[in-house]
Amino acid sequence: MIVVIKNVGEEPKVSEIANDYKALRDAVGGYIEIVRLPRYRDICIVCNEEGKLLGLEPNFLLREYRDIICGNVVFAGDDGCGDFRSLTEEEIKIVKDYIG
Repeated sequence: MIVVIKNVGEEPKVSEIANDYKALRDAVGGYIEIVRLPRYRDICIVCNEEGKLLGLEPNFLLREYRDIICGNVVFAGDDGCGDFRSLTEEEIKIVKDYIG
């Protein structure tokens, strides 16, 4: 699936990864947690569930939640049925604008 990966200290990049738990877990370096991008409920932020507990470096601010996401993250689409899907071109732009 087509996603945006935002590694700590790097610019976001559009990538293709497998649509499975292992690929997402490997991308974020541990157990995954899903957070919805504020105002865009069809865009998921996949992050390391224990990012703060493990002392991972801050990545970006979730302004609406007044929270910081720590560690590497993957942005993916939500298909409305509980599964991930590729991001559309418009969603990729939304993600880049949000974290840019």
